[in-house]
Parts: sequence; structure tokens; C-alpha cells
Amino acid sequence: MHSDLDDDAYRSVFEHSMDAVLLTIPDGRILAANPAACRLFRRSEEEICEAGRAGLVDAASPQLPRMLEERARTGKAEGELIFLRGDGSRFVGGISSSVFADKAGRSRSIMIIRDLAAIKEMEGMIRDRMLELQTILDGSCVAITFVRDRLQIWANKRMSELFGYTAEEMASQPTTLFYQSQRDYEAFGASAYPALRRGETFHSEQPMRHRDGHIIWINLSGKAISPDDLSLGSIWVLEDITSRKLAEEALKASASEIVDLYENAPCGYHSVDANGIIVRINQTELDWLGYSREELLGRNVRDIHTAASQPLLEKKFSRLAHNEPVTDMEFELVRKDGTILPVLLNATGIRDEDGKFVMSRSTILDLRVRKELERKLEIQAHYDLLTGLNNRAYFCELAELELARTRRMEHPLGFMMFDVDHFKHVNDTYGHDAGDAVLKALATCCLKTLREIDIIGRWGGEEFVVLLPGIRGNQVREAAERLRIALSEIRVDIGEGKLLSISVSIGATWHLASDSTLDNLVKRADEALYAAKHEGRNCVFLDSSVMS
Repeated sequence: MHSDLDDDAYRSVFEHSMDAVLLTIPDGRILAANPAACRLFRRSEEEICEAGRAGLVDAASPQLPRMLEERARTGKAEGELIFLRGDGSRFVGGISSSVFADKAGRSRSIMIIRDLAAIKEMEGMIRDRMLELQTILDGSCVAITFVRDRLQIWANKRMSELFGYTAEEMASQPTTLFYQSQRDYEAFGASAYPALRRGETFHSEQPMRHRDGHIIWINLSGKAISPDDLSLGSIWVLEDITSRKLAEEALKASASEIVDLYENAPCGYHSVDANGIIVRINQTELDWLGYSREELLGRNVRDIHTAASQPLLEKKFSRLAHNEPVTDMEFELVRKDGTILPVLLNATGIRDEDGKFVMSRSTILDLRVRKELERKLEIQAHYDLLTGLNNRAYFCELAELELARTRRMEHPLGFMMFDVDHFKHVNDTYGHDAGDAVLKALATCCLKTLREIDIIGRWGGEEFVVLLPGIRGNQVREAAERLRIALSEIRVDIGEGKLLSISVSIGATWHLASDSTLDNLVKRADEALYAAKHEGRNCVFLDSSVMS
């Protein structure tokens, strides 16, 4: 060992250093080489010292002139040189050289040399892996970014594309850039940071702002580099879910529209389980029935059916249980206020995977309008619209039934026909409105005066007919006379303070064994009415043929 290294501390460092260490003098001679240098140069210490600096360094090393000049000027030099090994091979080494004075004051220098080949190879591998990783990250369909101190340190290509910025613009941008407002940013941080501190992966869906200002929906997942030190930063993965969100919104809107159509359809809907319990009902039907949803859900559907509809309801359930649909079945439902709601029902059965009947779905139509229309049509078909009395056709139907009963039971049956005296004069003098008022007043008086079993009808114009079950002879005359007197006593208000009195002429008869149809009675009563007119009107005239 060279005398310059007699100091134990220096000798220990020199001998055990992992780097190659050479002790040189300014003229380039080498005084000592440590074991690491022998291994690096593949020479013995004597061979290294014999070769000197000129024998170890390739004179063509690009940095050699600079380093020599720098060491001469400053006493220190660092760089990379090409070195020669004992076997003739070359290697690139990193060198650090510094000049010092030994104990005797002589100028010496220490050269520390490292083989950069392995480092260069490792750096190359790292560059290749980084390039490969960058290619993978840039090719990713999701955005990836590294955030530290609320700044973007690095982002992949997808991140730039997602928010509309270039890679250069993305670098060192504050993360607040992507939020709609500072408040949104702070709210996100308040949710995210506790999870990051716990070492958890934080997940969230956030509306974020594109460069052009429009909103995009992002699914974020982030994790801290170190939960114990958030200042080291965090990695975030961002996925554009705008299309999914729009689809969800469209689906929600569609679902809302479907619910609205169901709830406010022009017909009622309800679903009933196998036990008859109402499990669903739409608003339309609730409005018809006058109940709230809470009042009906969970109740038995039988509770809202009339007693008359119960057998039909059981028939419906039986058909559905046997997989038969129910179509156009009329029911009566009981509204909350006790009134009756006539409905038309169609229903289908729902079965489980095993084919077991579990539920029925019913559509109902409110028949109130139809029933009212039917009632009006019945009135128009059976009754005179002006007077409310039976019209001629319906009177004839009722008369045939009464005649059949009379013949079968051999009961008496009276009949009379009458009209208003001088009715044409009333119309001509006071107008047809006055004439109508007279006919309506006449009808009202007749209904009050006649018995409930008597059948009255408007035969036409001012002519009326009456069937009088159970009487004949003088009883018919008496009934006709009572009616004539009652009609003569009424006073008809025809407007402008005017009251009009009327009189009628009545022709009467009763059923004979020879009468085969109503026409026989009508003909005789008409002849009697003609006779009453001939007698001076305002009187009752009995058919002379029955009198004889």
C-alpha cells in the first residue's frame, strides 16, 4: 500500500469502496488502485500503476479536454470518459476527480470511477419501459392522471382528449379547472380526502366541465400514493359516462312518461293478487272511486264491489285461475261516498315460473256516461220528450202486455182517448211555446189524477190515450169525468203574466171479449171522442157499442 494511504481511515475507505478509486499525481502517473479498480480494469494494481492515466483513458474521449481544463482551473472535474481494460475492451465510466495536498504538501488527486454500462443499460431499459408504459396509458380508453398538491403533474392522452386540452396545456393545471364551481370542487374534496387518508379507493360520479364549457359526466376512481402522506399525490382514473347518464335520463323520462300514462290513462287499472288483495291501482280509478291510494292498497277488492257484483267477481277469479281471460264483464263498484260506479272490466291472469296463478291485471272503463246515454236513448225510445209520458210505440207495447193479462185473467180493462179542445187556436193565438206549456201542464195533471196502475201515453199532437186496468162501465165514465174536471181546473202560465185555462173532450170504452187487438179499443174510443166533440166539447162520451 502506498505511503500516502498510511492513515487507517483513508486506507479502510480506499480498500472497501464499491467504486474504483485511483490515487494519482498531476503528471498522470498512478500511485495506487483499490481492489474495485482492479476488477473494473481487469488489471492488477501494478499493471494499473504501470499503465498510468494515459494507458487507461482513451485519448479520443469527447469530454477529456474539458475535464483536464476544468481540473486545472478548479481542482475538480466530473464527466464521462472512455476507459481501456486490460483485455483490450472499452467501457464508458463516470469519473469524479479532485486535487488535494498530502501531509507533505505534495499535490495529489483522487479519481473515483464507476462503470456506466450497467447504469446505461438500466436507463435504456427504464426508457423502453416508460415508453411502453406511456404507449399503453395513451392507448387506454380511460383517462389517467397523477395529481399532487391539487395540480396535474401528468396525464395520459385520453385525459387531454376527454377535456379538450393539449398535453402541454394539461401539465400543471389546477384540478379546479374541471369543476363547474369552487363549491363543487370543495364538496368533492370533502368526500374524497377522508377515503384517501384511509387508504381506500374513492369512487364517485361527477358532472365536470369540458374546455368549451359543456358538461360531461365522469366516473372517477382515485387512490393516494401513500395514505400517510397525501402530499405525495394520488392517481386518478376517469371514465366518460355521459352517454350512459343521458341514456339513464332518457330512461327515467320514459319511465316517468309511462307512469304518467298509467296513472292518468282515460281508463282505470288495478292489479290484485291471488287472494284478492289490491296491490296496485292507478290515479284515474282512485279519482273515480274517491279514495286515496293508501286507503285501497292492501284491501280486498271485494270491499269495493256491490253485493250484486260479488258472484260475477268470483266468476272472474275462477276464469283467471283457469287461464281464461275476462272480457267485457260489467260490474258495479261502490265509491267511497256510497254511490254506485258501473264499470266494464277486462282482465288477464299473471302466472309464476311454475304456472301458478299469482295476480290479475284489470282494465276498467267508466260506464256512467254510457249508462246515462243508454238511459237517454231509452227515454227517447219509450217516452215523449215534451211531456215525459209514454210515446205511442211504447204505449202500444205496454198495452199489448196489459191486453194479454186481461184475456188470461179475465179482468176488466177500461180505455179512453182525449184531446185538448181548440188546441189549434192556442197555438195560433199564443204561439207554439204556449201550446207546449199546455201539453206539459196537462201531462203533469194526468199523472197526479190517474192511478199508479193506469197507463197513459201521448198518441200524437194533442191526443192522449189511457188504459185503466180493473174497471169497466160507469167506473170508466167516473174516472174519465174526474180527469176532465181536474184538467179544466188547471191554469197554465204562458208567460207575460198570462194564465190559460183548457178543457178536453174524452171518448171512453172498455175491453170486450171480441177485442183481439188494441186497435179495436182505439177505434171505438176515437168514435166516442168524435161524438164528444159533436156534443159541444168539454165532456165525456162513452162508446155506444159497449153500452148496448
